[in-house]
Parts: sequence; structure tokens; C-alpha cells
Amino acid sequence: MSYRNDKIRGVGLATVLASLLLCLSATCSFAQQDREQIDIPILRSQSFRVPENLTVCVRLKNIAPEEPTPIQWRHGGEGQGGEVVRGVFPKVGVPADAPPEAHTLTVGRWSAPVSLVSMAKRFSGKFFLTITAGNPGKTVDRTTGRRGGYSTDVVFEFEFRSGDEMIKKFTAKGPDGGTATIVIPVYRLVEGVEPNSPRFIEELTDVLGYAQRRAEGLENLSWASWPLPRKYDVINNVGGYGTGYGYGIRTTDRAVTGAELRSLRQLGVNGFRDGPDFILEMLREGGPEAEKWNRGMITHVMGFPVDKYRAGRNEDPQAGCPFGEDVPARTQQLVTESLEDVLSLPVKEVWGLTVDEIGTVIDGSREKKAHLSVCPRCIRGFQEWLKRKGLKPFDFGASDWSGVRPLNVWDSESDRPWLRDRGLALAAYYTLDFNNHITAMMFTDLKEAFARANEGKRAAIARGGDQDGPEARRPWVYSYALRGNTS
Repeated sequence: MSYRNDKIRGVGLATVLASLLLCLSATCSFAQQDREQIDIPILRSQSFRVPENLTVCVRLKNIAPEEPTPIQWRHGGEGQGGEVVRGVFPKVGVPADAPPEAHTLTVGRWSAPVSLVSMAKRFSGKFFLTITAGNPGKTVDRTTGRRGGYSTDVVFEFEFRSGDEMIKKFTAKGPDGGTATIVIPVYRLVEGVEPNSPRFIEELTDVLGYAQRRAEGLENLSWASWPLPRKYDVINNVGGYGTGYGYGIRTTDRAVTGAELRSLRQLGVNGFRDGPDFILEMLREGGPEAEKWNRGMITHVMGFPVDKYRAGRNEDPQAGCPFGEDVPARTQQLVTESLEDVLSLPVKEVWGLTVDEIGTVIDGSREKKAHLSVCPRCIRGFQEWLKRKGLKPFDFGASDWSGVRPLNVWDSESDRPWLRDRGLALAAYYTLDFNNHITAMMFTDLKEAFARANEGKRAAIARGGDQDGPEARRPWVYSYALRGNTS
């Protein structure tokens, strides 16, 4: 069975840049530039073949507390692109399509072998397969997201076979939960290369071995000791680690994150976005290691200070309305909490993300974007906003302000009369502008609070240097939102 490796999906910054750098160092001959075209592709599509007889089985060597458990696998989705594909390692003698609870295995007992081609319709060149077992745990502190009750000290052992030949056996650890990820280098199976080839076997490993191999490759480059960025924030999500198992958790071994940090450092990364708790603890402790990573941080701050309409759960007519009666008080509470959070972070600069792919605040209302055209509070707000711009009712073909209101320009069923009338066309234009204005104004108080904090820090530094007093040592703080290209 053949697969075409014609897309790069779910590959992180470190993976892409590391692959490019390693390719440049290993394969590009600058001495041949005078004889070859300069636009030689570095990454090119290759065909590879995953044999039907390439199989994998797994067993638990350890888990605490010790108890029978199904061993499940998944790949894709959860930030890696595509949909999540799931399955279970079957128990010997039990039909593979039986529910997971029928496939519980005790420590030391091997699963039945699973053909690799049965796990995916399409394979990426490096196939990351996540394995889970035991108790996933649950959140015990919603403020911090801390989890508890999960299995610990988990050790998986994998055995790969090509037909009857055992080609490799290795272990993967999950100290902080029953999750581990292995890497299957199917891109090596080209031009008749079989799974028992040394290159395939060497790169067939757990994600810790993969991360260490990548870090070593970068650290051995001739420019590895060159200066790294200090004035710019180069920030990475440093994701994948978690406890127990669940969405987005690919490893429960902190050593994997440690190996990833080595690669990220070589790529100039000097800060994080919402890293694991132990990363934040390292930054708070200070010292030489923290100095490498405390240039900046991205973290979440307040979102829209409005309730969201939910049919049958929250049908408040003010839900999603930027002019709701409780918006000012809610805004001040969220601003205060956000400011306290960011000023306590042990970094030099914080970028507070308000809403990812921000869209519009009124999408949280029952009417969605039609809300502007029917809400009395928003209609008054629209009129006051136009007055501050110096506009008059007659600009819109109206005799007084009661005849000026936002239009539902998003109604696909409308015949769009504003396209045929000058006054309505102007109202349509300002409706779109007003939509942006009311969404941005949800965060005006936050922006101003951050600006005052920065001014206080600036004054404290001027008074006695950046090491004198807690105010001077606080981070510079900025707020922003990400806007999706479909908003």
C-alpha cells in the first residue's frame, strides 16, 4: 500500500526550521552553486510505502497504581491538523472492534499486533502516534487547571515486527501520567527500503529520543554558538506536555520538554506562551536558566466583558450586547484581575491576548450581527458615536436622529437596498465601522490600565534604576487580539 507525502501537516516551528537547517548543513554544497540552478527545492515530495506486514504491539511494564487497563492510540487533530483518529491495541483473542473495556491488559501482558496500515488512511512522513493507558485524572483546581487522580510512573514497551522478524523493541515513559508518543519514520521507506533498514530502525523511537536527536543536530551546527536574539521576543507555545491524558497532551515526561527547549533555544526562542506549570516555576526561581527564557511571554487576559447567549441556558436579552447595563462593572473587575495576573509574571515583557480570532462582540448575542439593527441600546450608541464624528441626520437622508440606525448588512436574504440609496449606503458603511468600534472598545479600559502600569514602571526606573523597588521590576505589559482571516 502506497501513500503520498505531499503535504506538511501539524508541524511545529521547531520541526520545520530544524529540518531546513539540518538539510542545509547536510546536503547543500555551496561549492556547486556555479554549476546548478539556485532554486533547488530543499523540501520535496517523495513517495513511500508502508508494508502491510509492518506491525506493532505494546505492553505496560509499570503503572501506579497497578490495575488492568486498555491501551489506546490516537493521532491527528488537537492542533496537528485534520481529525483525530483513535483506536485500541486489541487483547489477544478478543475481536479488534470490541469496546475498549474488553481489551484491558495487565502489567506485562502484550497486546495483539496491529498492522500500521490499519491505523491511518494517509501517513505523514514522520508519523506521530500517541499512546494512553490508566486513569486520565480530572481537574481539581479550575483556577490553575491543576489535575489529580491520574496514573503515574507509566512505562510502555513497544515491539515492531516486519513479518516474522522483530526489528526493534523500546520503551517510552510517562512519569506524570499514562501518555507517551512514538515516532515512526515512514519517510525512510522509499525506493524499496524495508523496515529492517538501519536508518528506519535508528529513527524509530519515542518522542524523547526524537527530541534529543533533533537538539543534538542543531547544537552541532557550525553556527550554534552565534549570538541569539535579546531585543526581540521570539515566543513558542512549548505545548504537548500534560498530566494524565486528554486533549492536546502528547507526553507526560518533562524530559521531553527539556529536550525541546534545547532546540528552541538554538532557533532563538526566548519566551513562552502559556507553558506548563514547571516552566513558570523555573522562571520564578530565577537564575541563569530563567534568564534564557524571560524576555517575553504571551498569556490570556480578559475576554469580552459580556455574557454569551445560550439557548435554554442563558437567554438574558442583554447577552452579547456591548451596551449592557452590567458591562462597565464587569469590565472593571476583569481589568483589575488581568492587571494583577500579568504584573506578577516573572518576565520582562507580557503580551496579554484578549480574544483569539476576535471576530465581533455581538456574535455573542441571540441575534448575532443582526443585533445592532434591533437593539435600542446599540441604536442609541450608534447615533451618539456618529454625533461625535460630527455627522448630521441629513447626511443619511433623515430629518432627525430617529431615522438613523445601524443596518443588518450581513443579511444574505436581503435585497440590499443600501446599494441603491446614498443615505443608506452611508449608514451601511458606518454600521460596519461601528461593529469594529464596539468590539475594540470592550478593551479600551484594559489598554489604558496597561498604559498606566507602564508609565508607573517608567517613572520608577527614572527615580532609581530598574532594580529599585517592585514597581520598577514589573514587566512591561501590552494587550492585543488575534483576528482571524474569516472574521
